[in-house]
Amino acid sequence: MDFFLAETLRLKQYGKDLSIGHSSLPAIFAYRVAEGFNRKVGELVRHQPNLPDVWEDHTIKSKFQSADWKQGEFVEQEAQLNGKEAYRVLIPGYY
Repeated sequence: MDFFLAETLRLKQYGKDLSIGHSSLPAIFAYRVAEGFNRKVGELVRHQPNLPDVWEDHTIKSKFQSADWKQGEFVEQEAQLNGKEAYRVLIPGYY
């Protein structure tokens, strides 16, 4: 909560209007508050089934996080899913 208040005061100091009115909060404000929250408590997953399964976790670590991975590529592979063979595709999202 302290971070939220500090960011609010910082933006007001630079003349940013934080009134809700007809629009939502400025994107940079929401981003900075969320970023500060994640630094304090770590990333939280609200819906546990959204966590990566074994295949996804391995693909993320071995391919997407490797130094030679080219942004824009994706992984497609036949692999097990819930005990059955499945055609799986994993497309990374970049922010």
